[in-house]
Amino acid sequence: FLQFVLGLLVTYAESALASRAEFGAQDTVPGFITNSDYSSLGATKYIIVQALTTAARQAIQATAPTSSTVLGVMQNGPKVGEAMTIARSGLSKVVAGGALTANWIITTNTSGRAARVTSGDFAIGTVLETSVSDGDVVTALLFPPFRWSGAA
Repeated sequence: FLQFVLGLLVTYAESALASRAEFGAQDTVPGFITNSDYSSLGATKYIIVQALTTAARQAIQATAPTSSTVLGVMQNGPKVGEAMTIARSGLSKVVAGGALTANWIITTNTSGRAARVTSGDFAIGTVLETSVSDGDVVTALLFPPFRWSGAA
């Protein structure tokens, strides 16, 4: 019995480590589900999401850089009613909303894609790679969202 339990623990540890192998440790936001189907959208797996203000513990694609409900970047592609894995800090991929230059502070655009922050937006991280166009998937260092008051 002990060998069986240890085997389960090893399997769990291996899968937990594998899920973090690409990015390292991430701080995540637990308990949110989606009311949209993101399972077949490919690159939108790494879109920025916000809390849905009309329903508890639901998140949707972010629609406003000035919204205080921005949560982080969705890491999976859930179907309607399934749990979202939302990274709030640490390394993550993110879908660019246009050309971005490495080391810019980022926020969301109206399509849940990364854009350069401006004063009054909620900053969510620093993009670590340059993107050329809308839809590029790049690496970012995320931090908990806060209202940006500086220059871009």
